Amino acid sequence: MTAPAAAGHSGLGPEVDRLTEPVAVFVRTVREARAHLSALIDRALAGEVVILGRAGQPVARLVACRQPGAMRGQIHIAPDFDELPGDLAEALGAGPAP
Repeated sequence: MTAPAAAGHSGLGPEVDRLTEPVAVFVRTVREARAHLSALIDRALAGEVVILGRAGQPVARLVACRQPGAMRGQIHIAPDFDELPGDLAEALGAGPAP
């Protein structure tokens, strides 16, 4: 595993820098990921992003899942969310525009 890098400057090329900022750790092989999976999960749970590679090329990110309800109170759905605008409803054949 490589050491943490500065945000946007992983030293692994722009394709990795685009994936996430900052790149916390880059695991170059599947074998390395298997050998350190428990530690990598712990790092993801701590908020770090782990980039998994195959043959030295980045292919996936390991990140912690959000806990159910973690966004409660932070998302607002408009009261008219389910209503189609009249012109769109007419275009889709869902009835005439009001």
